[in-house]
Amino acid sequence: MANNYTQFSEVIEGLTPAACEWIETILCLDSYDGEEREKIAQMLQLEGETSDLDDWPGFQWKIEGQGTGADCKHSLWLYAEEVCDFYQVELFVHSLICAFMPDYIFTLTAAETCSRLRCGEFGGGWMVITKDGAVGSNTWSDAEAYVKTLKKGARLA
Repeated sequence: MANNYTQFSEVIEGLTPAACEWIETILCLDSYDGEEREKIAQMLQLEGETSDLDDWPGFQWKIEGQGTGADCKHSLWLYAEEVCDFYQVELFVHSLICAFMPDYIFTLTAAETCSRLRCGEFGGGWMVITKDGAVGSNTWSDAEAYVKTLKKGARLA
């Protein structure tokens, strides 16, 4: 049986102690506990449906750095070794940026791999997140869009 993997590894630098406290609070909450799920939704400023919070957080994380002074800066390593919920990454990073780093631009690239050489099982994706929102895509969609462009008479660039 083949196994599929989603992997990424990105770092957000320059975090204040207040941002680290917020991160540790939200990422340690249990989405299967009703009260904690509601707190996650509030911290993410979600309105209404919270079904997208199952298995929160859908990625791994680690705060790096030491110290607690006001001038102390930390970094946050976000990653996935096997699976990832990119929508949850988007929700979390967008909320972090809005609350603590309004000028920050976060970028993420990811790999999609398979333990066997199955056709069409390899690719990846990308995402850019700012205080204004997020945009992203994947290699499958981008390749398909380019094929459509070629079929309309465009030439390879």
